[in-house]
Amino acid sequence: MTAIYADNAELSKWQGMVKKYEGLAKKYSSNFKKAKSLYSKAKKSGNAAKAKKYRGLAVKYQKSMKVAQARLKAAQAKVQALSSSASSGDTGNANNGGGAKITLTAEDRAMLKVIDSQKPLKVDPAKVLTFNKCNDCHKQAVQVWKKTPHHNTFKQLHKRPRAKEIVKKMGLKGSIKRNGFCATCHYTQQMSRGKPKAISGVSCESCHGASRDWVNIHNNKAADRMQRLKEASAKGMNNTTDVYNIAQNCYQCHSVGNEKLVNVGGHKAGSDNFEVVRWSQGMVRHNFVRGNNSTNAKSSIERLRVMFITGAMLDLEYGLRGVALATKKGRYYDAKMKRTNVAFKRLKAINSKSGGIPEIQTLLTLFKKLNFNNKKNLTTAANFITLQARKFTQNHDGSKLSGVDAALPKESDYKWKPTRTK
Repeated sequence: MTAIYADNAELSKWQGMVKKYEGLAKKYSSNFKKAKSLYSKAKKSGNAAKAKKYRGLAVKYQKSMKVAQARLKAAQAKVQALSSSASSGDTGNANNGGGAKITLTAEDRAMLKVIDSQKPLKVDPAKVLTFNKCNDCHKQAVQVWKKTPHHNTFKQLHKRPRAKEIVKKMGLKGSIKRNGFCATCHYTQQMSRGKPKAISGVSCESCHGASRDWVNIHNNKAADRMQRLKEASAKGMNNTTDVYNIAQNCYQCHSVGNEKLVNVGGHKAGSDNFEVVRWSQGMVRHNFVRGNNSTNAKSSIERLRVMFITGAMLDLEYGLRGVALATKKGRYYDAKMKRTNVAFKRLKAINSKSGGIPEIQTLLTLFKKLNFNNKKNLTTAANFITLQARKFTQNHDGSKLSGVDAALPKESDYKWKPTRTK
């Protein structure tokens, strides 16, 4: 991980030097003034011995002060040079400290605009129809969901001392069930008497989107399936055929994007060791459509490969977004830097095992010169990962990615136990 931290470590080193010489310059300046004052008093009193002593100290401190000031100026110049080495930008082009250049085409910008409109998935309580509506056609899927932690959150989470402690530290009122700040990730809300009310844990519409605008399109079995998916997606449905959209929606909550919640509230910066395949293919899996609505079918090895690699790219993306959000060193910053570090190493390993994936190789080249102290540059880089991850899911069906099979999580390591459906 030396490459990705190179600029960051160098800048941190010189920032430390600035702090050091600021302290020394201030110390010697203060000592010089005191010695000079004592010299003047001794001279006026006619005490030649003391006058000689303090004059010598004043000369010594003045010399040390000038040396510290000169070194401080040099260190400040170095920090300025390193800080500006990466040109800024948002979703445009950026040059990373003389390294690889991010160049976005008009097509890239258009794709980013579409993706941005889907991030995060906004679940409007006024448009939520609840899992009961889904249960009309997806009974088996709902039965599996009812055995998951996502479902059980509704009855358990708000009672936990840890949850109450976080609410208190954040200065919030009431339980997390009644607080929109927490409900976004932990519950599904529906309008009740003019106010959003938690009606279940993380449910169908938390991941697929509030269904009022698209459920009838989705249910129209007489229409062409692909056309229905296209029209429903345009109305806000997040469908499972789109690996990137589903995976990135997981990261909206499993990677916390709120510094205060972590540093002040004491919340985790994200789910420990979150990985898309391991966390989605055990109990949830959600493959009843592929199992003719009778069994929760296993995903094909090809789909697992695509999910795994897409998740690795998203891990790096959301790690960077977290670092860009951090305003100071602390639990949040440290956690996001660690996540970025791990994600980068994983992508390098995946690229090596697979024999080289163009979308990943592009990212690895770019990140060798990434300046971690330029927040706009980090956001630009995260957006660039978004594009590469999206292109990856469009360009690969998994059939030629067998090189990563050994790195895929084993079924025995999946999060929670698979549910047997009768």
